[in-house]
Amino acid sequence: MNKAKIIVVTGANGLIGNNFCKLVKSMNFEVRLFDRNIHNFGSINSLMPLIKKADFIVHLAGEKSNDPVQLKFNIESLRIIIQAANKFSPSAHIIFPSSFAVYKPPLKNQVVSEDFDLEPRNAYGESKLLCEEYLTREIPKTDLKATLLRFANVYGKNVNPKDNSLITHILTALKEGSTLVITGDGWQIRDFLHVGDAASAVLAVILKNSTEKTSIYNICSGRGVSINEVVSMVERVSGKKLKTKFIEAKSTDLGYFVGSFEKAERKFNWTPKITLTRGLRTIFGHRF
Repeated sequence: MNKAKIIVVTGANGLIGNNFCKLVKSMNFEVRLFDRNIHNFGSINSLMPLIKKADFIVHLAGEKSNDPVQLKFNIESLRIIIQAANKFSPSAHIIFPSSFAVYKPPLKNQVVSEDFDLEPRNAYGESKLLCEEYLTREIPKTDLKATLLRFANVYGKNVNPKDNSLITHILTALKEGSTLVITGDGWQIRDFLHVGDAASAVLAVILKNSTEKTSIYNICSGRGVSINEVVSMVERVSGKKLKTKFIEAKSTDLGYFVGSFEKAERKFNWTPKITLTRGLRTIFGHRF
């Protein structure tokens, strides 16, 4: 039997990290998890036992709020990971989760590919773009490789209630009986990606293990759904009526986000498998 490849995962308790670890649990990999009681993003040497001789580093730890102070963690933790990898595992392949938040809000009928205009609409998107720029600048100076995955709106079971995403806000409103605040008229379009598909994309990158120094891929469903449609679908699945309130939108709240995953399909044979309808059923345990 071939020696098991070593995969390091940070953020294993997060939505994507938890699902990725479950996905690879029974496969021939040695999986090492970042442990806050042992490892420290403020100390490169503390990461040595975690990262030494790693083949892949899936760096999923990060903040999703729009607080610029908290978002410094995204950049600083990535900087430490690269330095530690270069020191303790200099040929490792780093996989980093970016976001559709780096893109300029598209107009109706525009499809977002990897070469679409970059214009982050919030602090979170700015932090992700800074991370992308840091990776693409620093990785070529080393023997490391890096794959950047621009995820669309990821959703799934057991999401962190603090996660700043539409479906999380909907679930919170249902659970607490509170009002869901919708910016604009609700007809803006978003691309929703089930966490199972997000995790399978990370695995597909590992299995392919491209020789490219740095590469960027959209990971999305390729289908656009309006906020109003999502609300209606959730109401049908859950059997509950949501209380909604519409407020004036900023221009950055609008946009028609529909992504293309053609590059990921071509490069490592990845396609999304879970429709939004099916994904919502997995959350609520009901059928239409």
